[in-house]
This record gives sequence, C-alpha cells and structure tokens, in this order.
Amino acid sequence: MRAAFRRLRDEASITESQREALVEDQRRWVESVDQCWRAREKMRNCVKNSQEQRFQQLQSRAAIYKTIETLKP
Repeated sequence: MRAAFRRLRDEASITESQREALVEDQRRWVESVDQCWRAREKMRNCVKNSQEQRFQQLQSRAAIYKTIETLKP
C-alpha cells in the first residue's frame, strides 16, 4: 500500500494540485483505518476492506493520470 501511494505521489506526470489532492486523500484514508483500529469490533474486516478499497482507488487514479498524460499535445 505504502509503495503504491509513493509511486503515484512521486509520478512526474501529475500536477501539483493532483499531488496535493492525493496526499489529502491518503490522510483521510489513514484516519479511517485508525477508526477501524479504535472500533475493535470486526477490526480485521474493517482494515482489510479499507486497504483493498484504497489500493483500488490508487490504481484508478494512476490509470487516470496516465490517460491524461497520453492526451497532452
């Protein structure tokens, strides 16, 4: 997860505003995982589902950025 986030964050083709939005999304995601840990009930499923969802979000965002890059003149 950390590696996927860092690869996307460090991607040269994304704009500074995209990078800032990505970092803010990651911060919110970390907070949601922290809530899972504090809840203790069904914690394993909460954390697992949150990680899977975040990884898919990072993959989707990476695909969008690559698509945008290919459309540039």
